[in-house]
Amino acid sequence: MLTGKVDTDVVIGFFDEFAKQIKKTTICVLDNASTHTSKSLKLSFKNGKS
Repeated sequence: MLTGKVDTDVVIGFFDEFAKQIKKTTICVLDNASTHTSKSLKLSFKNGKS
């Protein structure tokens, strides 16, 4: 369980761990929260790190 602030680094960490566990094609839908639209998260997705 996570306690405290959820920022971009936390979201990236979540997706990094989630990506290690999924076994088939998965679609994640994100809203327009600032942590979901940050440059850091977009770069992480683009670079295949999340």
